[in-house]
Amino acid sequence: MKRILLILLILVIVVAVPLTAGGEKEAETTEKVIRIADLVPNLITPGVWDGQAHSVNSSIYEYLIEMNPATGEIEPVLAKEWSTTDGKKWVFILQEGVTFHDGSSFDSADVKFSIERTQDSSLGHLKKQEFEVVQSVEAVDSHTVVVTLKEKRPTFIYQLMDYNMAMLSSEYDYAKLGESNPMGTGPFKVNKYIPKESIVLEKNPSYWNPALPKVDKLFIYFVADKEASVSMLGDGRVDVVPFITPIIQQRLKNQEGINVISPYQEHRYVSMNVDEKPWNDNRVRLALKYAMNPYVIAKSIAQMELDKGVEYNETPLLNIHAQYKDIPLRTRNIEGQIITR
Repeated sequence: MKRILLILLILVIVVAVPLTAGGEKEAETTEKVIRIADLVPNLITPGVWDGQAHSVNSSIYEYLIEMNPATGEIEPVLAKEWSTTDGKKWVFILQEGVTFHDGSSFDSADVKFSIERTQDSSLGHLKKQEFEVVQSVEAVDSHTVVVTLKEKRPTFIYQLMDYNMAMLSSEYDYAKLGESNPMGTGPFKVNKYIPKESIVLEKNPSYWNPALPKVDKLFIYFVADKEASVSMLGDGRVDVVPFITPIIQQRLKNQEGINVISPYQEHRYVSMNVDEKPWNDNRVRLALKYAMNPYVIAKSIAQMELDKGVEYNETPLLNIHAQYKDIPLRTRNIEGQIITR
C-alpha cells in the first residue's frame, strides 16, 4: 500500500487497517478506509471555523460552487447554474435531490439561511463584513435563489467559495449541535466523534452524486505535533498527513513509499490600510516594498529558496485564481527610495 503525504488534502482510495483513538491497530477490515493525521481544530462550525482540520469539514459540508485548482474556473456544486447581468442581482439555480445527513431536503431556504446567517450578531460570523453588501436574499421557489446586493460587485461569486460559507440546514440547531454533531450535505457523515482527539466519518448512502464517495470511511486523528503525524505516516499508522511544512516536504519527497503532493497553495502577505496614515502616502508604501528582500523573506518564512517552491508577488491573490496578474519581481533598493517631506 502506498502512503500519501500532502501539503493539502487529496483523497485516494486505499484499503487500510483502522486505528483506535489511541493509535492501536484493530482487526483487519475489507472496507475502503483512509486514515488521516490532521491538525487539532478549535471550532469546526462553519462561520466560526478557524480553517484547521480541512479533512473534516470538506467531507461533511458543501458549497454552492468551487474553483477547479487546475484551470481556475468556477464549477458547480450545490448550485448547478448561476448568472448576473449587472453584478448586483445574482440568480442561483440549485441541484435537485440533495439531502442533509439528517434526511431533510436541501433547498433555497437553506441558502437564504446560510447567507443571512453571516449577519447574526450573536454568532460572530467571520465573513460578516464581506457579506454586509447583501441587501436581500429571496427564495423564489424551492430551487431558485436571488441575491441582491447594495452595489455592483462582479466578484461577489468568489465570496461564496470561502471555507466558512458552507451551506447549512435552516432547520438544524448549529449553535447547540454544530461542535458536537456537525451535519451537512457532504459525501461523508459523522459516525463517531471525540472532540480534539478523533473523528470517524462514514460514507453518506444518500449522497446526491452517485459516483461519490469512493471510500467507505475516513478515520481522522487530531495530532498537535506535525513531527508526530509524520512519524505515524512512516510507521504505517496513517495514510495521509496534510499541511506539512516545506522543510518536511524537502526531507520526505524522495523517501520510498511516500508521495508528496502539492495540489493547492496558501499565501502570506503584508497588507497596508491605504485609508490611514502613513499608508495613504504612496511613497511610504513604495519605501516598504523596496526595503524588503524577497530572497531573504522566502528563506526565512518557507525555509526554501525563491523560485524553488516559493513565489513572491505583489498580487494579493494565488496564481490559481482567474483574477491573478503576474507583476515583475521588485528587488530590494533602499538607496533609490528616499522619502522627502
